[in-house]
Amino acid sequence: MRRAPFVLLLAVLCSAAPARSADERAAALLRVAARQFGEARFGESIATLERARGLPADLATRARVQLYLGLNRAVLGQGATARAAFRAALSLDPRLRLSPDEIKPAIVAIFEEERARLQGELVISAAPAAEIWIDGKRAGPSPQRVRLAIGAHRLEARTADGCFAAAQDATVAAGSRALALRLERTGASGCRGEQGPRTRAPRRLWTWIAAGTAAAVLIAGIGVGASAQVDYREYQTTPDARRGEELADAIAAKDRAANVLFGVGAALAAGSAVLFFVEGRARTTPAGTVRLEWAPPFQALVRGSF
Repeated sequence: MRRAPFVLLLAVLCSAAPARSADERAAALLRVAARQFGEARFGESIATLERARGLPADLATRARVQLYLGLNRAVLGQGATARAAFRAALSLDPRLRLSPDEIKPAIVAIFEEERARLQGELVISAAPAAEIWIDGKRAGPSPQRVRLAIGAHRLEARTADGCFAAAQDATVAAGSRALALRLERTGASGCRGEQGPRTRAPRRLWTWIAAGTAAAVLIAGIGVGASAQVDYREYQTTPDARRGEELADAIAAKDRAANVLFGVGAALAAGSAVLFFVEGRARTTPAGTVRLEWAPPFQALVRGSF
């Protein structure tokens, strides 16, 4: 009983080993066939590829085996067989391409004709809803169900206001595939940020009015106080009793006026400090909230922005 786990593990390893070696043999045969094709030994290349096709291999290897079968058949003038091999290769791997610099343009044209005949269905959705563009051509609003030639395509989506956009490369294969595009903010001028609506810079109109008035009142109080000091010095030196009484009354009146002005100025300064913070609040708020605004004569108006 203790040997059972070991025996089981050995059986799994032994069963996996042939598969791995078959895959490696298929890849090695493909390399040999590609070299034979490059040396114009087309018959030998086809025979080697047929051996590779009979072995289990990964998807990419199987696709390239079919591709080289098609190339050999096309060079030998076996058009129908070549097209069938090209279709099989593209069905396995729609990303396959032929370079006109390495392969005759006529064969490349046949290959691309078969690609155009093979189509897949793509269902494109976008969040938020947007206009869909495929390979630079407008497809319409999302969601879109389109049939496209297999292979790589460029998908783009953008909202009408230009605030959200997305771009993505997609490989279309035979069959149907759903693809969801998630749009991101573009940062375009006039678009709101992720933290909520844009806020207007506070103007603080009444803050500056109150502060300016407080400064003017305090300056006037200083002037009145200075005038009282001038009268007081004259009062101390004048020998005229009647003039002294007039100066004493003026000094008392100016002292009272200066005190009143200083009190009013201090109150206005304190009020401007309060207004600085009140008017500094954002003016625009999300819909459905209540905002507090200050308006003359310093009345609080509660408005609902629903």
